[in-house]
Formats: sequence, C-alpha cells, structure tokens
Amino acid sequence: MRQHPLKVALAGAGDLGGKCLDALAQEACWTLVGLSDQNARAGEKAAATAAVPFFRDHRLLLTQLRPDVLIVATPAGPAVELVRLAVQMKVQVIKAAPLARTLEEAVGLVKNAEAAGQSISVLAPRRASASYRGLIQGAAGLGRVFLARAVQMFNWGGPFGWRGDQASAGGGVLLEAGYEMIDLVVWAMGLPEEVYAVTGRQGRPHMVQAGGDVESLGVYDTDDTAVATLRYGGGAAANIIVSWAAAPATEFVSLHGQAGSAEARPTECIFRDSSGKVLQRIAADDRPVSLLAEQLKEMEQALSSAAAAGHQTPATEGAAALPRVPCSAREHLLTMAVLEAAYLSDRTGQPEHPPRLLERHGLSAADCTA
Repeated sequence: MRQHPLKVALAGAGDLGGKCLDALAQEACWTLVGLSDQNARAGEKAAATAAVPFFRDHRLLLTQLRPDVLIVATPAGPAVELVRLAVQMKVQVIKAAPLARTLEEAVGLVKNAEAAGQSISVLAPRRASASYRGLIQGAAGLGRVFLARAVQMFNWGGPFGWRGDQASAGGGVLLEAGYEMIDLVVWAMGLPEEVYAVTGRQGRPHMVQAGGDVESLGVYDTDDTAVATLRYGGGAAANIIVSWAAAPATEFVSLHGQAGSAEARPTECIFRDSSGKVLQRIAADDRPVSLLAEQLKEMEQALSSAAAAGHQTPATEGAAALPRVPCSAREHLLTMAVLEAAYLSDRTGQPEHPPRLLERHGLSAADCTA
C-alpha cells in the first residue's frame, strides 16, 4: 500500500465543498494541500479553518500545488475546463455529481481522460450509504424486479443562484437532485430502453416575474419539478419524481419483485416478503459528511492500490487497461444517458431511448460497465 497520504486539493468551498473538507479531515489517508473558490470571502475563510493555501483561480491551485488528486465541487460551468486541465497534468480527478451538464460533455470528459491514461471518479455519496447499498445488494432476493420507485422532494426556499440558469447549470432539479436517484435505479435495474419525462418550473410562482423567465434575485429558467418514467424490456418499469419546491422533505428508493419488496430511505432499508411482512432492517448513517468520508476512503484505497502496483497505462491500451475505480465516470455515462433522454423527451413530448443516445457516441451499455 501507499506509504504516504495522497495529496488532495479541493476546488469549490461552497456547501458541498465544506462537507468535503469535513470528510477529508476524518480520513488520515488524505493530506489536504490547498483549496480554491471564485468567492474569495468564503474560500479564504474555509482555507484559514483548514490551514491550507487559498487560490481564487482554480488553475493556479493545480499548477502551483501539483496534487495527486483534485476534488471538483465547483458549479458546472468552470468544472469542465478544470477537469480537462487536471487530466492533462496527470492529476486524478474526483468530480462531484453530476458528472457533466450533457451526455456529450460527459462522454468528452471520459474519452479525454482515457486517451491520457487517466480515469475519473464521480462523488455520488448515496452509493456509500448502508441503506441504499443494502437495497442494491439485496435486490437478488426479491425475485424478478418489475417496478422501481424513487422520490426526492424538498422545498429549496431561497434563490437557486447559478442552478437556476440553464446555460450555466445545464439543467435543474432533475439533473441535480435527480442524478443520484436515477443513478441508484440504473445501478439496480440497468439501462432502460425508453424514458418519458415531464419537467416544469411552476413550483415557485412567488419567485417568478412576468413571463416566467427570471427570479426576483436572478435567472430562473431551469426545472424545479420533474417526473420520469423508465421502461425496461419484459414490462418492468421505474418512476422517478423530484422537486425543489415541495414539502415535506421526502426521499426513498423502492424495488418491487415477484418474491418481495424493499424500500431504502436515508436512515434505513426494509426488506419485506410478498405479503408485506418485514424480513430484515438495515440501519444507516445519513449524515452527508459520513457518506462522503466513506466514499472518499474507498476511492483512496483504489488509487493507492493502483499506485502500489506501479500502474502505468499507455493511452493506446484503452479503457479496459485502466485501474478499476469506484463510481467511475465511464459507468456514470449510463446515468447521463437517462438524463439526456429525459430532457429530450420533455422537449419532444415522446419517449426517447438512452441506448440510441449512447450509440451516437459509439458506446453501448456494456462498454460503460466493462
């Protein structure tokens, strides 16, 4: 194993970045060497607390510190070029979900990294949750799963900021809050054949000015509520509902099979037989910092193992030669394909097909999970 902790830099000191700082502080396997944020006031305060250098320019964070790993927790806009620069510098990238704003952008990041002999990991902390992971691992005991449901709803309250700007964010609640819900469903059931979706931004009329184009405190042209239905071969289906404008806060993923069902919430997963009798309960820690710490630990173990093995990947060897990383960006192309199909369906008013969208980029579902 690696003798010295990995040097990690953090880009983004907002809410998620702050949680990442707390998570890194829990794990001795990481040495934080610096952080950056375009908001100087917030960034300087976070850097002072962590006792590390602060950079307002994300690029200087990389070029001056030369870390082993870069965690990207910035808004979607600056993230793309930052990831590309890190890959060019042979710095391992951990990108906070969502992977990208569009499928095309996501594929570009993955192929660019693989051409350089690099891999990208996606920070999707619900994959580290004992309840959601237990749901997926126990799904085989449910028999043939014919229905999945996923819900995440809460009332955001204040302005969306950059998340309310379509050009900057790429999407709203479906892309942001819906990302991990879709990721869990795809993890459990695979890539659907069709997706039909409806999105809207009428959940907060008190914040919308004439024409429904802007908020009183900024742009507002992304979705705040969305419903997506996924169709699988053989008649199986999944339904995903997300909203930033609905209370009370609700979150769960459930799977229904011929032999029983299971429902996972942030603090617990319950398995039942076909009559509804409880068979098993799995308790979970739903604290965001704990989930981030667990997933970051798994990623560090994978990266250190690859380094200890002296892994060197010529670009010509392709994706199959790269070390296996938890929550790889290539695997997350499946999630991005479903999201792309959902937004496309909302525009066309008809079902769209994630496998066909992947095919346009020369990929299949099998390629993404190889």
